[in-house]
Amino acid sequence: MPIITISRGTLAGGTKLAEEVGKRLGYQVISRELIFEAARAYGITEIELREGLEVPPGLWQRITHQKERYILAAQAALADILQGTDCVYHGYCGQLLVKDQPGAIKLRLIAPLEKRVETAMAMHGISRGEALRMIHTNDEQRERWVRTLSGYDINDASLYDMVISLEQMSLEAAVDVVERLVRGQKTANSPEAAQALRDFLLGCRVKAAITFKSDFPPNSVDVRAEGGKVLVSGPAVDRNRAKVVEFVAALPGVKEVQAVEWGAGALGAAAHGKTARDIMLPIDRYPRVRESVSIRDAMLALGTSVVSLPDGHQIMPRFLLVFDDQENLVGIVNRRSLITGLIPKLKAIEEVTERAHGPIRMSGTPDPMDFLWPTLFSKEAVENARNPLSSVTRPIRGQVYVDTELSIVARTMLQQDVDLLPVKDGKRTVGVILMTEVFNAVAEFVAEGEARSRRRS
Repeated sequence: MPIITISRGTLAGGTKLAEEVGKRLGYQVISRELIFEAARAYGITEIELREGLEVPPGLWQRITHQKERYILAAQAALADILQGTDCVYHGYCGQLLVKDQPGAIKLRLIAPLEKRVETAMAMHGISRGEALRMIHTNDEQRERWVRTLSGYDINDASLYDMVISLEQMSLEAAVDVVERLVRGQKTANSPEAAQALRDFLLGCRVKAAITFKSDFPPNSVDVRAEGGKVLVSGPAVDRNRAKVVEFVAALPGVKEVQAVEWGAGALGAAAHGKTARDIMLPIDRYPRVRESVSIRDAMLALGTSVVSLPDGHQIMPRFLLVFDDQENLVGIVNRRSLITGLIPKLKAIEEVTERAHGPIRMSGTPDPMDFLWPTLFSKEAVENARNPLSSVTRPIRGQVYVDTELSIVARTMLQQDVDLLPVKDGKRTVGVILMTEVFNAVAEFVAEGEARSRRRS
């Protein structure tokens, strides 16, 4: 039961290739329009799914995991369409819908830019410049969407079983190449691969039904299909096993359901019992400097650094990690501490002001920054910027270890009032946890809970 997915750039000829391959092999050809139609069964409208699969997610979509929900709906819709038939799917994120499945053959189609421009001009009646802008905009949008959701570069050849270029090859020759690939793929055509793909698609349908058609709390039921049997576990199963089993057993295509003890194998571990290791950023992915560098160098490093979160979203870091020459983490600096380093007497003035007026500045109280502001742009500030970073480095408040439970991680961050925690493995600092990850998890729960409350009412 092979599935062929075709990824391509805008107007690269993916539709034509899919249709010709489908005719040659006798496979069903599935477009994104069929996916949109089938997704309605899960309460996802075409507009929602189209936007979910075409527009890169914003902050709120990332927090609520809306994009992952759309992927799940698309996977389940694809599973409903297939029902055991061989197919060619051409549409957005095909390689993500069936990622890591041995019964899937993933293709990437590349066509010359000039040929794509000519197609756009003829199809839409637009100028060459407009065609170029349209193609570049659409391609960049697709690349950004895939990178944000999965962390992958859509142009990475390692994601595909074959990359086909139409630079020197005709479409007919490309069809010949795909046919030979499919017929010669022993793995994709093996009974084991076919069963694995059926289990994957069955699991997608069950997950989608639980997500979109049940009242079970978000992420409270884990699902896995093995040999046609559906295994379920999780908090909802622990609390009401009979109800979960009854719901799943009534779903189309489900022949047997088994409730598994929470945490059995990888089933429960994927979503529960997480530790600091599961959400930390590896230490080499967060900006760091030596304590011996100057304040000026640290300002440049912080001002030009970008951090890529696990979901591919990029943020400007608030801190720099400071290490000594023996690779020991000795502290952190932020923008405030770096600016303060340009005016060494600021700290002393603030301490005097606080003793005189208290920690809360009353209306009319002189603010030391009012007369120190010009100092930030003085020769003195430039000279102070040459001072070593160690002069403004702040000590780390709190740390956790790779096997620390997330509940303790969150408690430590709140108790210590910090937005970054180093993660240690023995004596080595191996990563950091940002408050962003804790916030997103809580915001997701609140958003999902509110949505389910509205649906029940």
